[in-house]
Amino acid sequence: MINQRIEHVVKFIREARDEADSLGERILFFVAFLLIGTAVAAFAYLLCMLAFTAPKVFIPIYFSIFILWQGYKHL
Repeated sequence: MINQRIEHVVKFIREARDEADSLGERILFFVAFLLIGTAVAAFAYLLCMLAFTAPKVFIPIYFSIFILWQGYKHL
């Protein structure tokens, strides 16, 4: 399932790259891709950092989000 999603994302990126008409559009797409990737990595780092700096607050929040997500998936 995760492999299919990764394949879809890679396919989307390749199609978007191939549809770019000029070098400027390709550069803009690359910069946007880097910004999105950096934001995702920074958000993941922030979540991990918060779990270690204030575990009494954030670990129960993570568990509740996980439990709610599992319940949502079973709907």
